[in-house]
Amino acid sequence: MRFTYYLSSDRPMPAEECWAPWAIPSHTGAFGFSVEEAELDPAELTGLPVLDEVYCLELQKDPETLPALKAYLEENMAPDGQVQLWRVIKSSRHDRRPPCRYRGKLMDLDIETFRLLFDDQELCISIEY
Repeated sequence: MRFTYYLSSDRPMPAEECWAPWAIPSHTGAFGFSVEEAELDPAELTGLPVLDEVYCLELQKDPETLPALKAYLEENMAPDGQVQLWRVIKSSRHDRRPPCRYRGKLMDLDIETFRLLFDDQELCISIEY
């Protein structure tokens, strides 16, 4: 199964590319994320309770990505705002049950919660400022 990531928000969020090379010379690669505009009604999200604004999200599975993502959210979320990080199967949503959910505050978002985005299931991480 192929999964795709989305960020949905209760208010517009800016596009962002936040990639950085690892500081360890013995490793090659990068950590980070990108947020870009999504098509108006992605088939993968049909029937799911997404927030008003939807963006494509690309994430690297690296612990260093989480601080960069949290900094982006802290800078761009409203004090009473909410975002959702979605991981859904890349296909239409017909006859599938909703993904598992996690709900929490941005300041409580930790590495264990972040790792949920890379499990083998669909899910939504709902974050309040």
